[in-house]
Amino acid sequence: MRARCVLSCTALHTVQALLQSIDRHTTIGLRDYTMLLLIATYGLRVSEIAALTLDDLHWRDGWLRVPRCKTRSVLHLPLTDGVGAALVHYLRAARPHHVPCRALFLRSRTPIRPLGRTAVSMVFERWAKRSGLAIPFYGAHCLRHAYAVHL
Repeated sequence: MRARCVLSCTALHTVQALLQSIDRHTTIGLRDYTMLLLIATYGLRVSEIAALTLDDLHWRDGWLRVPRCKTRSVLHLPLTDGVGAALVHYLRAARPHHVPCRALFLRSRTPIRPLGRTAVSMVFERWAKRSGLAIPFYGAHCLRHAYAVHL
C-alpha cells in the first residue's frame, strides 16, 4: 500500500515555507525552485514537469502548454506573474544556453540532458529534508495534493 501525504489545513503555509527554504543563489537551487513552484502553482505531476520544453512557453500569449503524460492530452495554463518571473530568472541565470536540447529542465552534470521524472521527485525529497519541515511523506505528489486542498 502506498504511503499517503497528509498536508492538512496548513498545507499552503507548508508549501510556501518549503519554497522559501530553497537556496535560489545557485543554478541548481534556482532550477529546483522553478520546478517545485510549477508543481505547487498548477498541481502538475512530476512527469509533466519532466516533459516540459522551451516550446511549451508561450510568452506573448501568456500561457504554458503542458503535455499530460497520463491522459495523453494537452493542458493550457495561464502564466501567473510569479511563475513567469521565476521562469525568466531560471532561463537567464541557471539554464545552460549552449545546449541544443529543448527540454526546459536539464541535469546539472554532464552529460547534460533532460531531467527525468525520478530526478524531479528526488529534487523534492532533497529540499523537503533540508527544510526541516514536518512533511510526513517525502514525495512531490504532496505538492499536487496541497494544490487540490487549496482549491
